[in-house]
Amino acid sequence: MQVPLEIAFRNVPREDWAEAEIRKRVERLGKLSGRIVSCRVRVEQEAVATSGAALPRVHIELHLAGHPEIVIARDPSDLKARYHSPDLRGAITESFELAERRLMALKQQAKARTRAPGGAGLP
Repeated sequence: MQVPLEIAFRNVPREDWAEAEIRKRVERLGKLSGRIVSCRVRVEQEAVATSGAALPRVHIELHLAGHPEIVIARDPSDLKARYHSPDLRGAITESFELAERRLMALKQQAKARTRAPGGAGLP
């Protein structure tokens, strides 16, 4: 990455384990695509669940060379549907898994274009 990783916590206490997990996941994204120029991750809590607990959200912005920005912003209710007791760890996992799937899809599209006559690849 050309620009250092930015991690911000909003309405959530900064947790060392969460920051370490985010850094590890961003490093993994960088191995999937060497075209990542910058990455911003925002961890926040806004929505209140029916139980009264605030649900976490992890917002990821990836900037790739020669490609439009990729934004991952899962709705906290998606976490509630997948996890019985949604927490920050689940939100991080869910968001970064989606980011990995999007990068892999871009790589597949680029591969398909390079195989086609006159195509040009991306990530």
